Amino acid sequence: MRVDEIMVKPPTDRVMVATFDERDLQLLLFEALMELKHPANVSRDEALDQVERRNPELAEGLRRASLATMRYICERFDAAEVDLATVATEGPVQ
Repeated sequence: MRVDEIMVKPPTDRVMVATFDERDLQLLLFEALMELKHPANVSRDEALDQVERRNPELAEGLRRASLATMRYICERFDAAEVDLATVATEGPVQ
């Protein structure tokens, strides 16, 4: 799936806040790379600690990739512009 543009239009009386966690993103990237899910009985930190012990280079790569991804997302939010054509209209969140 490719997304070129995402428009979020919260109700005017609400502020939207998104929280990004670097360690959550590291585990998500690991699972995507390895095409597997960590066991439900293993915490995020335990899973990442196992990756670190077994393959420190991979763990470092995951850290760099998650940091780069988070920077990219922040840069895209910083570069976002108000679309005045859609501000005055009603519509679904995309």
